[in-house]
Amino acid sequence: MEWQDDGFVLAARRHGESGLIVELLTRRHGRHAGLVRNREGLELAVSRLAGWSCGVENARHDRIADAAFRRVSSIVTVGFLIVRAALRREESRGGHFRADFPSRDDLHWNTHVSDLLHGQR
Repeated sequence: MEWQDDGFVLAARRHGESGLIVELLTRRHGRHAGLVRNREGLELAVSRLAGWSCGVENARHDRIADAAFRRVSSIVTVGFLIVRAALRREESRGGHFRADFPSRDDLHWNTHVSDLLHGQR
């Protein structure tokens, strides 16, 4: 998987003989799925996370015993579901502010939102 962005390294640790696991805080992540969101940024975040999800799924069989891989898999899965739900919710509520929908909308969104990953039931 290849990815480029500017950010801050929060933590780094070795993984295997030549690998490295790095935790990053990036401007792009904050801009697209951070405190202030909009459709364009959320769609970009959904697209990126969907790609990462496919990469994780393709590697799952070979890496299932790897605890670090399972952690990354969980982060990607949860991130994907959160961002997809944020895209669907067209309002601002609590700490979830949509620049393109700045008002709260109790008429349409005073409810719980649930989602399925890959059509699972």
